[in-house]
Amino acid sequence: MDFHPADLRSSSQPSASDREDRERSYQLFLSLYRDHRDLFEELAELDAPSQVNRLRRSTRYVQGIARGQQAYLITNLIDGKTRSLLQHQMIWLMGRDAQAALPIQDQRLSRRHAAIQYASRRGFYIVDLGSTNGSFVNGMAVHGRQRLQDGDRVRLGGFTFDFFVCHSTQIANSVPQELVTHLDSFPLPDDTESSFSMQKDALALSPNRANGYGQEATVVAAPEGRGDD
Repeated sequence: MDFHPADLRSSSQPSASDREDRERSYQLFLSLYRDHRDLFEELAELDAPSQVNRLRRSTRYVQGIARGQQAYLITNLIDGKTRSLLQHQMIWLMGRDAQAALPIQDQRLSRRHAAIQYASRRGFYIVDLGSTNGSFVNGMAVHGRQRLQDGDRVRLGGFTFDFFVCHSTQIANSVPQELVTHLDSFPLPDDTESSFSMQKDALALSPNRANGYGQEATVVAAPEGRGDD
């Protein structure tokens, strides 16, 4: 069979069908990147070993803790610092609203995007409040109310965090007295007492607020329309 250079040139040229396939693939990638930008950025950072520790330190999370009839959240979504969030109705709003329990300044979120709610003896639930860009748990869209499980991946618009839940407490075994004595022989840093006192005071509840976590009121109702941007 005769072969001519012109045949090579023509075979190397992408056909119109190939160009259309590439364009569709590119548009699909752009769509996936827009909707899952945080995930793509995390994967890119994992390519650089030096970035792994920084990625771990920046992991965003919310942990729900239930104690009898009451519950509270521990999270680092506010200024990147770990803190406890007490709310007497056990409803924590999330969105761009500065008055939300979890204010998240991300333009992909609605002002009142979603809420985490604790139902006594049943668990923590996430409720999408008619947001524009939706709420998702493990990649599945939230319609109405959905129970959160330990280790769930939650995405609000394009903002993601991990959710953990603690329903029970386990009492550890006592430490031998000789080990306690040994540990007590190590001096504490100078700032230990002051920082611990500040944290303890922040969590302290006066007797008349023990059941209410304060007097502020938050009302959550799923709107009929879409969330406001």
